[in-house]
Amino acid sequence: MRFSVLGPIDVRGAGGGVVAVRGLRRRTLLAVLLAHANSVVSTDQLAGYLWDGKQPASVVSSLYNQVTRLRQSLGDGGPLLEAVAPGYRLRVDAGTLDLHLFEGHSADARRAAAREDWTDAREQYHAALDLWRGRPFDDVPALADHPRVHQLNEARFQALQGRVEADLSLGHHRDVLGELRALVAEQPLREPFQAQLMLALYRDGRQADALDAYRALRRTLADELAVEPSAASQALHARILRADPALLLSGPAARPARAAVTASPATVADPVPRQLPFDTRVFTGRSRELEELLALSASASAGSDAGMVVISAIDGMAGVGKSALAVRAAHRVSERFPDGQLFVDLRGGTTGLEPVTADAALAFLLRSLGVAPESIPEDTAERAALYRSRLAGTRTLIVLDNAAGTAQVRPLLPGTPGCLVLITSRTVLAGLDDAHLLSLDVLPGDEALALLHRVAGPDRTPAGHPAASQLVALCGGLPLAVRIVGARLRHHRALRIEDLLAQIHDSADRLSQLQDGERNLRSLFDASYAVLYGDERRMFELVGLAPGPDLDAHAAADMFGTSMRHAERLLESLLDRSLLLQSVPGRYRMHDLLRAYARGLAQAAPVAEAGGAVAGAMQRLLDCYLHTAHGANQRVDQRADQADAHSAALARP
Repeated sequence: MRFSVLGPIDVRGAGGGVVAVRGLRRRTLLAVLLAHANSVVSTDQLAGYLWDGKQPASVVSSLYNQVTRLRQSLGDGGPLLEAVAPGYRLRVDAGTLDLHLFEGHSADARRAAAREDWTDAREQYHAALDLWRGRPFDDVPALADHPRVHQLNEARFQALQGRVEADLSLGHHRDVLGELRALVAEQPLREPFQAQLMLALYRDGRQADALDAYRALRRTLADELAVEPSAASQALHARILRADPALLLSGPAARPARAAVTASPATVADPVPRQLPFDTRVFTGRSRELEELLALSASASAGSDAGMVVISAIDGMAGVGKSALAVRAAHRVSERFPDGQLFVDLRGGTTGLEPVTADAALAFLLRSLGVAPESIPEDTAERAALYRSRLAGTRTLIVLDNAAGTAQVRPLLPGTPGCLVLITSRTVLAGLDDAHLLSLDVLPGDEALALLHRVAGPDRTPAGHPAASQLVALCGGLPLAVRIVGARLRHHRALRIEDLLAQIHDSADRLSQLQDGERNLRSLFDASYAVLYGDERRMFELVGLAPGPDLDAHAAADMFGTSMRHAERLLESLLDRSLLLQSVPGRYRMHDLLRAYARGLAQAAPVAEAGGAVAGAMQRLLDCYLHTAHGANQRVDQRADQADAHSAALARP
């Protein structure tokens, strides 16, 4: 079965006959799966595209019905559509999807251009561009603004640019003049086409027209962007102005200077990695933090104040939205990093999986940068050195998500300015001395309400409804918890917000209510708990039992039955791992959902079975508070006695 998406969706069976996929929702489902071919697309994402926030009462069963009908439409190709948690995947064989063929021909063309085999490059670019029949997914409105569509449109322009470069290098400058004028009219701000038009005119003996083209480019950029042409365009203009003979071809096999043909080195390099994951449409709030990251990105080309690579490390508790913020910021600044965007999930807090080693991460990053697997060194230090060499002089964005610690990410950092590194971790990466540290807290009430409204849909959480405020309060403002309850409201149309509030409020195990098919707060907390050692685990459990909003190291030491210094070390370690919060120096508090989790651990085996350890800890805490209260009372009595004595002295004649 063959699929074509570079235009209206077209499906062909084994014999070449048309396979009809009728119904807009069915075609939308197919389009989204093809946009992510051979990758799993979550049910939440699929539902967002199929119903655009207006989901039916039971979206899971409705989606299943659409999947079933699509399988039926595909006939013999039905088994290619697989159910894989947390959603579905469409398996596409090599050579059966036109966008994959386009990317393959384009990559072959770039390699041919790199070795200056212009005939092969031209043929490969033609083969790539001949696959296009219109705008990608042209008959699926829901994908009009999909990142994959934007990426493919950009790739098409780069392929056109590369094919014109091959034509110019083969002496076909007169043949491409009309096409270049049309491309310049369509894309007036795309300088490489302007530069190619200038060069084609000059080689056709029309120096004055070439100079006029430059003046038109300069006017357009000044009017639209208030900027001057790029250094490459200015250099080409200067060479045309002085009639540089090196710009002319001396014969059909001549090789022009590459900088004369294009202003973008990306057109001849290895395929540019564009690895950023899907940016959620429900991202809400975080305007201050986002502005901080955007401001940092602007300084990446020059480096930090010390001339180092710009690094931002985002930390916070599980579910607070670190990855969502990093991905949103990365998409916002991606155009500033034309040499690629790399993304690695380091699995530092993934339940049931070991963190990715620096060695394995470097191998993935090097392959992404075009290094052949057989050329990757075995030694980790040599891999890191090669990685830094590949990034030197480039403007590349690197997102290191879910880092376990400093030692894991240090070998993955570029060595010179120009790149931007965004790191997310549940642990404060204080060991990265040059990093800008950004700690995320839970969402304030108004932003948490806005997130609930956006996820659940406007008709599910009426403005000003008191139950909505109470619901986000029970979630503690934690973005993941809010998204989970919002998704429950969106997917279960018969569920009233008051009923959901009652379910969560009355549940003896609140965390059991905060999970859905693919997201589970308890499993995230399990992963954070798993990396603690014995004394840290016990301190975490006991702090969850402490009454009141917070406690200090004295109280924690008495609960634990240890020294003040040891208690402080344990509390600070939990703070660094985002399992405790601190708004006032010396006092430690725990998020309500983490407190519920810790309390459940403390009341379960083996702690409860260890000779009444919980009761003993609570008695020691009570003794501590009684002792503290007694001491405070004595101080008050002493002050009162001193005040009485002072008053009596003043009363004497």
